Amino acid sequence: MPSQPTPLDADEVCVGSHAECFARAARLLVLRLQATPPHLRFGCAFSGDEPVRLWCDWAASHLRVVRPLLERAHWFVCDERHVRLDSHESHWGHLERSLLRLGGVKPEHRHPWSINLPPALAALEYERTCMRWLGAPPAFDVCLLAFNADGRLGSLPAANTKHRSDGGHHFGANKTQTHDWFLSITPTGLAACGLVIVFVYGAEAGAAWSKSRRLAADGLKHHGHWVSLLDPAAADAAGIGD
Repeated sequence: MPSQPTPLDADEVCVGSHAECFARAARLLVLRLQATPPHLRFGCAFSGDEPVRLWCDWAASHLRVVRPLLERAHWFVCDERHVRLDSHESHWGHLERSLLRLGGVKPEHRHPWSINLPPALAALEYERTCMRWLGAPPAFDVCLLAFNADGRLGSLPAANTKHRSDGGHHFGANKTQTHDWFLSITPTGLAACGLVIVFVYGAEAGAAWSKSRRLAADGLKHHGHWVSLLDPAAADAAGIGD
């Protein structure tokens, strides 16, 4: 379950190189973990966005930095393509191959989607899985995703974070134009997270983030805290520092 917020979790925008943003994200994750009482489970979720995948690769080369997470955290994905987990398109597959195996994460701390089920049933099963491990309603302590150049927040179209009803479910199955069925955290699920870390990389993503920032934040009516990590190109396009 989400830990109580600390001053370091306050909503903020940080600008730095990719390496600096990766290090900042790792520090936020570890600080959040350390703020969680030992008797509580700590759940972190990762999207399949390219910056998040790159963070996993960075973490794999900085195992000492993320060791507390590898030893204690429960690992989830907040979106997934409806493909085999050993597919190169699988978000869980990349997380497993790049970090979890190398870091020696216990099998019982790894929680992939049930991709053998039809998409809608897989979403319901994942919600039940998260409730078994994190309590009800299921809520991640930290969720890492990215704001994309086309306005998507992770796998959620920015407009949908405000206007689409998810029926109060924390996970759902969406049919997309490019990837057929996509399993995803919903606006309700994202709003319940204790801390949301958003990577914004590149000028196009920065411009889209700037336009949609209020919609994404206000529309989600989030209960936790948000940290946006921008690279210099994104910051310039968003007018940060002007």
